[in-house]
Amino acid sequence: MSMQGLPISVGATHVVFDTPAAERLVKLGATNIVRALESLLMGPSRRDPLEHTRTRETWFSSCEECSGRDESGESFDRLYSSDVRWEPPVVLWVTESFDDRVNLWRTCSWLREQGVPWNDVLVVEFQPVYGTMKRFPGPPRIPPFDCCGSVAHHPDEVLLDRLSKARPWPVERCERAVRLWESYVDENPLPFVES
Repeated sequence: MSMQGLPISVGATHVVFDTPAAERLVKLGATNIVRALESLLMGPSRRDPLEHTRTRETWFSSCEECSGRDESGESFDRLYSSDVRWEPPVVLWVTESFDDRVNLWRTCSWLREQGVPWNDVLVVEFQPVYGTMKRFPGPPRIPPFDCCGSVAHHPDEVLLDRLSKARPWPVERCERAVRLWESYVDENPLPFVES
């Protein structure tokens, strides 16, 4: 049964951390999507949003193979964009990948700075799906370090079901995500390593 075209939280703000997830949510009817597609595992990151944006743009411009923009020239990362409408609920679509987790921490920090109440933030989490990438046809004996998970690896029915069951995280968990971001971007890596 295809669920494409069904509206999912049309008035909500959906934050995604990869392009296939954004494309899938558009097909499912989402209209307010914020792409926060930073590969923060590479290159510099800063706590201050303006400094972070400038630092990342400088870093991308110094790398011939790197680009912070898609084929149409739009920035992959719109988290800090002034034209974003933070309409509640804010739905964060995230996998277990470390790349997604760091973006989740950054997003939680930004939402707190924007004054979005935690009870308006829903975190929809996903496990990896085996068989979606040729190198992992089945569950490995030892879980791989994979920083490339995607919400889009799951069927539409699973996405809609998870969204219908999503609840806000406890305040303590949201605040811990903010602290993890702050320690991740700290000049001293020791607090992050210790956390």
